[in-house]
Amino acid sequence: MGARVGITRSLLFYHYFPLWRSFFQGVGAEVVLSPPTQREILERGVRLGVGDLCLPMKLHLGHVEALKRKVDFLFLPRLVSFSSDTYLCPKFLGLPDFVKAGLDSLPPLLAPCFNAKVLGKGIREGLREAGVALGAEARTIKAALDEALEVQGRFEGLLRKGWPPVSAMEAVDSRRRQEEEEVGRAAQTGRPHIAVVGHPYNLYDEYLNFNLLDQVRGWGFDLLTPEMVSQEQVEEKNALLRKKIYWSLTRHIVGAALNFLSLGRIQGMIFLSSFGCGPDSFSKDLLDRRIRASYRLPYLSLIFDEHTSQTGLQTRLEAFLDMVKGKSREAGGK
Repeated sequence: MGARVGITRSLLFYHYFPLWRSFFQGVGAEVVLSPPTQREILERGVRLGVGDLCLPMKLHLGHVEALKRKVDFLFLPRLVSFSSDTYLCPKFLGLPDFVKAGLDSLPPLLAPCFNAKVLGKGIREGLREAGVALGAEARTIKAALDEALEVQGRFEGLLRKGWPPVSAMEAVDSRRRQEEEEVGRAAQTGRPHIAVVGHPYNLYDEYLNFNLLDQVRGWGFDLLTPEMVSQEQVEEKNALLRKKIYWSLTRHIVGAALNFLSLGRIQGMIFLSSFGCGPDSFSKDLLDRRIRASYRLPYLSLIFDEHTSQTGLQTRLEAFLDMVKGKSREAGGK
């Protein structure tokens, strides 16, 4: 078996893990994941993080700490941009630096730079750099890249059909093509829809958000999330804004939310954000104003940090969902 490469279940894990896993396995490495988020990981990350870090970044430090002694290399890419006209949050730009500043006894880092704004620094080039660092041959790297990008494409196709990320990861890993073909029918239950928008690391980490998505489903709603919206639809809705949004993830969140609002098929919208997140403060305010001005729609904004109480959050969520149910019954009786 080749070198053990560590990948954390944090940040962009819920969107790019199939790509990372397929590539590193393709160049002969063993991929090792940190455990699912749990109390010890969160508390350790909070102790390691400085005060102005948002909760997902603190949590990331906890995941690195849980993984660092189990691997030969840690994959911590420097994420600048995935398109020529956007940037990621500045904390993603300095990801390897603040991890090295906050933790001791780290294994060697695989920290390629992904920056589509600079020629020769996109995803292919960044992963090729990581493959070279692992000692893989050029033809092996090329074959691994081609396979990884194909796997990522299938994964994103499942997300657009409504698959939860973890289930979609398992499907593309085991190549369960029959389930992939049947998911479209399975997603159409005829139940009313709630849109839940936010960064993937806020939406899909069940410990971090107290299993919020399953709570919404338990009330009899189907979910719409930003991953179900294509990039073309996102760009179409963002073109209606007065100014361009320069943050990659925020641009997708806002475009997806505007797309859901324009469809007229949702009963309400929930926005999940992290305290201290600059891009979230912008997108939250933008959606707050847009919904108040143009839509008569129940809307709930939930902001997380390490002090968030499950009881307090659940009380607000249940009151919101009960209100949505009541409005739906009133509309049905008219």
